[in-house]
Amino acid sequence: MIPAHLFGLSLTQRYKSFLFSFDLNSTGAYIAPVFENDFPFRTAELTFPGYTKVDLFASYERPLGERVILTLFGGADNIFDVTYFENGFRTPGAMGRGGFKLRF
Repeated sequence: MIPAHLFGLSLTQRYKSFLFSFDLNSTGAYIAPVFENDFPFRTAELTFPGYTKVDLFASYERPLGERVILTLFGGADNIFDVTYFENGFRTPGAMGRGGFKLRF
């Protein structure tokens, strides 16, 4: 799978205890082999359309003491719910995640 055109842009900005991240990936149309799982294990080369997806994330750090730091984070992958395929398989649509982390 080698598309004719690829573009990626990543921006990260820290403001005091906040960290913001923006990722944009654009891929042109590409041809990828898809394998059959039954004998005689034939291969088909399918053309997949190009796509552009955007991911956004943010985090916040707060010290809870001299040796403990709490990090809260959250964000979303594929925020515009673009349909695209990786290795012949459809990927999830928009998906969010978040949580916290303690550092000692």
